[in-house]
This record gives sequence, C-alpha cells and structure tokens, in this order.
Amino acid sequence: MAYLVHTPAYLIRTAHPLKNYGILMNPLLAQNLNSSGDPYAKTEVITPEIAQDFLDNTKIRNRNLKKGRVDSYSKALRQGEWKVAEPILICRKGNLLDGQHRLTAIVRTGITTKMLVSYNNDPECFKVIDIGASRRHADMMQIHGCDFHPTLVTSSLRHYYLYTNIRDESWSNYGGSNGATPTELNALWDIKEDALRRVVTTVKAARRRYPHFSNTAGVCFCLIAMDNGWRSSELAEFWELIKTGANLPADSIMLSYRNQLAQRSRWVPQKLQHKTQIELNCMIRAFNCWKDKRHSAKKFMFPLTPPQGDMQTVIPRSKIVRPDILTGRDDIGGLA
Repeated sequence: MAYLVHTPAYLIRTAHPLKNYGILMNPLLAQNLNSSGDPYAKTEVITPEIAQDFLDNTKIRNRNLKKGRVDSYSKALRQGEWKVAEPILICRKGNLLDGQHRLTAIVRTGITTKMLVSYNNDPECFKVIDIGASRRHADMMQIHGCDFHPTLVTSSLRHYYLYTNIRDESWSNYGGSNGATPTELNALWDIKEDALRRVVTTVKAARRRYPHFSNTAGVCFCLIAMDNGWRSSELAEFWELIKTGANLPADSIMLSYRNQLAQRSRWVPQKLQHKTQIELNCMIRAFNCWKDKRHSAKKFMFPLTPPQGDMQTVIPRSKIVRPDILTGRDDIGGLA
C-alpha cells in the first residue's frame, strides 16, 4: 500500500530563476539580479553574513587573496575610515567579479558597513578588471598636497610610522598596504611637512655624494632625531661626515660605519626583506656612538637579521648637550 507524504508549504524551497546557475541566493541577489537587465549600482548595507555569502557562492576563480590588502581594509573598518567608493561587481549570473578583499575584511572584522554594489554586469568584464595602474599611497599623498618627492616622502613617513608604533617588531609584514593608512600618512605629512622639505633635500644631496645608504632610512632617521631634540647643525655635521669622511681618526666609529656602508652593497642582498629597518637601526646606532662616547666602539658591523626587540632609539640631545646650550634658539628642527 502506497502512502502519500504531504510536505508543508513552508518547507518547500521556491525555485529562483537563477537556480540553474547553482547559486544559493542571498537576499540582495534575489532582489536585484535580472539576467536580461542592464547593469546598475546601489548602496547596500553589507553584513558579515552577506559578505560571506557573496564569497561562498561565486563560481568564478578569483585571484589569490593578498593578506596585506585585507589587513589594510580591516584596519580602515576598525578605525572608521571606510568610505563608500568603488563598487562590488556582481555579474548577471550572481558571481562575484570584483571585491573579494573588501568582503573578506568585513567577514574577518565582523563589522557591518555600507558599500556600493553593481548588479547585472557582463561576466566577460572579469577579464579586464584591475588591469590598469592602481592608485599608490604616493599618488594619494600627492593629491593631499605633497608636491615634491612624493614617493620618497611617503616611504619615509610609512617607516617613521612603523618606528613610532611597532618599533621592536619585524617590519616585513607591514610593507605596502599594511602599516599606516592613507589617512594616517596624510596626517603625518601635515605635521612634518616643514621639516621634510629640508630633510629630503639634504639627505638626497648626501646620497648623491655617497650613494651607499637608503634615502628612506636617511629621511626617517632625521625625523626621529629631530623628535629627540637634535638641531640642524648637528645633523648636518653627521651627514657631512658620511659624505666625505674628512678628518676622521682611524679608530673613529663614524669612519668604520662609513666603510661598512661602502662595502654593504657587495654582501647585503638588494632585495633583503628587512633592508630599510636594518639600515635605519644601524644609522641610529652610529649616530649614538658618535655623540655619546660611552656607546663608542672602534668597529661597526652591519647585521643581516631584523633587530626584533633590539631596535635602537636616538639618544636625546638633552642627555648629551650641556644645559646652558639648550637655551639656544634653533629653527624648526630640520636641516638648514
């Protein structure tokens, strides 16, 4: 005897016109997709659950996730710097064409935010997405108002940020999109602009005469030294010794440091992952040994490993210079 099993209506899943594409529809896809409609965009509230659904249900192979980019977007979300800008692209079949890094950041942070979502896009446009030049931090710095050496200024401020915030960690995981956000770099530029205009010119001039150190490390060092009270003339003397080595005794730490700089390119890989951090640490150490005889040494050696837990600090000027000299007037603290 056959029995008929009655299934309640609320347990029956209504077929969606796009079911043939194998897509488990989320509410936004169900409401907005039309396989025969034109593309259009609208602002949507994207929860972590909806973001995960977009990521899970796409049938198009996206590029591998870049951890640095996800970390950068996550930081912007946590700090309230997220802006509704470039749209998430969804094709007319419901597949995600562009936006996986932004959606992943929403999932990882658990933060709900507004995003511009473009629906009903041609699946073939996936082939031409992100093939143009992306906007770099230096481009955004230039737009903000940095009208000279924006690439060097941006790199120097990014390393200055790393030094002041995560000094004793390896910086290899904080390059590129990590570390300071564009908003934070712009704020640093506003604070350090006058000093940078003097520092960059002086460091680049020194490197033209003696091209064995990083411009980024040099500019970053100057900013750190000025934070610790060192004056124009004192920093200018330091760079002059690096350039010329004039009148340095044979047992001078500065002469040893200068000689190591000259030989560094022979045995330090140019693409060393921690190169700028190592150079900055050595520069600070050489300056401290030069100014404070208690830290003096006769031979200087460049390490090849990042100074985790042992990043040098610039000795404060107030610990070296006699109190009566401290009252002398200085300019903004930059290099003359």
